[in-house]
Amino acid sequence: PADGVMPIEETDWYAELPTIRAQITQALPVLRGPHWTSWHAAASGGATRVGTRDHQGEGYLIVVHESDVSENISITVSGLPYTPVAAQNCFTGAETPASSTFTLNLAPRATGVYRLRAPGSAP
Repeated sequence: PADGVMPIEETDWYAELPTIRAQITQALPVLRGPHWTSWHAAASGGATRVGTRDHQGEGYLIVVHESDVSENISITVSGLPYTPVAAQNCFTGAETPASSTFTLNLAPRATGVYRLRAPGSAP
């Protein structure tokens, strides 16, 4: 390798690539959906971005937390045709109780896809 260039296999993050690939593959049906929805979501704090998608009749959030510190971020959803009962992390299955406003604890530089579970839907 050139001076100052490390083989990718020796980087700290190389071991994470299979996990990242699996998460992207898992999120593809949501990510491939239209990039517009009739509803909106907003996050407290300027370091967190939220995108919205519709998939199989439910709302999904794509969350990017750009801060170097963990934070509790309040998410407010408006215009969704139902009030969500939970925000379900699509990668871990973990659920956070939800309504039109709920709080996610986000790790530094966290990303995630969250299903806004409709009342009566299976986890």
